[in-house]
Amino acid sequence: DDFGPSRYHRIDQIVRPDSPISPERFKELENEWGKWEFSDAKKDQRPQEDYCAAYPNRDIPRAEFPPQAWQTDKEYLDKWLVQGLQLVDRGMEAILAEYGRGKKDMPEADFEERSKLFAIRKVQDGKGFSGKGYAPGGTELSHRAWDGLVRRLLHAVMTNDSFNVILGGHSAAAGHGNHFKQAYIMQFHKVAEPVFALLGMDLTSRNLAQGGLGTLEHSLGARSMYGSDVDIQLWDSGMTEGRDPRAVDLFHRQSILGSDRAPLQLGDQGGHISILHEHGDADVGMIGEGNQGLLPTIGSEEQAQNVPYAVRYMKCTPDRGDLCKQHKYQGKCWIDGQWDQYNPTNQNKEPGSRVNWHPGNRFHQILGRNLAFTVLLALKEGLQKWKDAPDYALPDEAWHVTAYYQNIQNKVRNIPDSVGACPQGNPALSKRFCNMGVRYAATEFTPRPFPDATSLQSIMVKANEGYGGGGVPHYTQPMVYTGPGPHNPSFDIPEGQIDVLAIVSNGRDIPPYPVQPKPQRHRQLDGEPIESGLGWQPSDMRNGYCDGTWNMECNRPADEQCLLSGHADSRGGWIFGGLSGWMVFNLKDVRDGLIALKIETWHSQKEVSIAQDWTTVNGKLRRRNLRSVAEIEEEQATDDNNNDERMMAQQEERELKQPPPGYCPEFRFEYAIDGEVVASLDQNQFGAWMKPVQRVVEIGVVMDDPNFEGPKDVQLAIRQVGCAQSSLKAMKLTHVYWS
Repeated sequence: DDFGPSRYHRIDQIVRPDSPISPERFKELENEWGKWEFSDAKKDQRPQEDYCAAYPNRDIPRAEFPPQAWQTDKEYLDKWLVQGLQLVDRGMEAILAEYGRGKKDMPEADFEERSKLFAIRKVQDGKGFSGKGYAPGGTELSHRAWDGLVRRLLHAVMTNDSFNVILGGHSAAAGHGNHFKQAYIMQFHKVAEPVFALLGMDLTSRNLAQGGLGTLEHSLGARSMYGSDVDIQLWDSGMTEGRDPRAVDLFHRQSILGSDRAPLQLGDQGGHISILHEHGDADVGMIGEGNQGLLPTIGSEEQAQNVPYAVRYMKCTPDRGDLCKQHKYQGKCWIDGQWDQYNPTNQNKEPGSRVNWHPGNRFHQILGRNLAFTVLLALKEGLQKWKDAPDYALPDEAWHVTAYYQNIQNKVRNIPDSVGACPQGNPALSKRFCNMGVRYAATEFTPRPFPDATSLQSIMVKANEGYGGGGVPHYTQPMVYTGPGPHNPSFDIPEGQIDVLAIVSNGRDIPPYPVQPKPQRHRQLDGEPIESGLGWQPSDMRNGYCDGTWNMECNRPADEQCLLSGHADSRGGWIFGGLSGWMVFNLKDVRDGLIALKIETWHSQKEVSIAQDWTTVNGKLRRRNLRSVAEIEEEQATDDNNNDERMMAQQEERELKQPPPGYCPEFRFEYAIDGEVVASLDQNQFGAWMKPVQRVVEIGVVMDDPNFEGPKDVQLAIRQVGCAQSSLKAMKLTHVYWS
């Protein structure tokens, strides 16, 4: 993909200890737990080329491994597979010990008994999943999904491939009220990434959940918005979409059809995933919260100090609910006096949005550990299968994935319209969204994968002048600091408690923290017949590189009031009004004749402050209006400086309760394809074209032509005409979808 997110570039996913670990401490851990001790005596003799890359999905036949490849070196595998199995066992045992279920805690119990906290429930024929909400125990998977997970992991190990775990959801899934790294998908990554790395895999985990929203606006372009190489896709949006089966079904279908890997689907809506299992052969399951009935109940502070740190204050007696409530969250916005080079004075005491429906850090942690335990157990089965094969010659059909993925995608693509909620959904959406993977999308919403490649800015056509001389509107607020920042004691594990990360990292050579990728240059074509206008303005954007991963550096402007929060979710977009002019986009590789826009229609002209004194389209080109938007961003900063979902909800409530700005008689909304205006809509026509498909989600379909002759590049231009008075209507473009 030239445009799409597939391996566009990756940032470092390495999990480094929050505090330095001394050699003496590592030696203590080695004596108790063991360590990774493998080294390759033939390292200098190994092939240097990526010999798997020439095959679809890296499915190299075993007979085609080159001479000296490690995958066929029996002497190598004799030692490596033993070390790998010991590493995986070490990870699972450390997780159990973290929750008071280790070998020392329960000396008479076997592994099966001790692991009941995270016991996987396999569901026969994909039926019988728990209803709604997290499964009350370990992960629930169909038998086929379990076998598929083992296959995916074994394939990734044998081909040194990446493995990608992606979460879409609402504020609770995002981890609001906590630090970003305390959210459960990050807690999964924290303990799984070192194991994957030592086994030669690149684990990427992305928390792409957003406060106050569902998943629909990203699902419509899941290939770009969630990724094209996803292995496990989680849906966790029950509070915002649990009553909208169309959105849930759309999410899972586009996740399967949009990815090259037909990912395992984990959710908390058992009925929807059962349909995909039955009719699409999809790998499906339910997110588990662990068997929390096995956790100790706390009735006093003294009791709390005598149970493992991971379970303190998770369950309290009815008369001491105050203890659990008091210790539900653990986090700070800044540590005064700790970092001399920057000592902000505008910091809140703690991350915002600590409301009763948002779980605290310990609940997030057990969700993440539950997922990690599931994946490690499947990884162990895969490694054992390889070890048990005669001479380690595992048949290709036991670990290749291309035919496996194609079977799932072909069957999901051909599910009849009479089956499932998606095809029965809102008539505003083409049914093709339910049976065709949309190839591309662009937005300013964050977080999102590969944000430079998936931004609206990346497809904007440069204007001849304006925007501070750059020709493209852009967001310019600088980061207060880059890199990992100051130490956050909220992540510290008390002395004497189980540190899973330290145990599984022992023996790993961890490189220094890297310099993160710089923004990429925009793609432009020359000679466009319609010129981009000068009055488009950024709204609610985040600075930095906001890709939802462990080491992302995002949302650190000078006016941010919780710099250590780490959260990145925002509803960014471009405000435009009656004098803003056209905005032109280059849509590359249109193949299926489908183009759609998501636009917020409730904004007012007063928000287009770049054009506040203009009386004509694009205005008089005064120097003040040729600025690079930095001054405007500073004016908006007090509105955009907090991730707190309550602020977002209050602002949204004000916007939606009061009547939206009105239209004027001369209002028109126009869009053009390849320089030709194909629609000029008045108020009534625009209202019929721009259809609501979910709360605060309105979609307009520009093109839906199954007979489109592609692939080819298409130039799209949109603009509003009229209604320039400050009290009248303006709009905000947030997403463009095309396929």
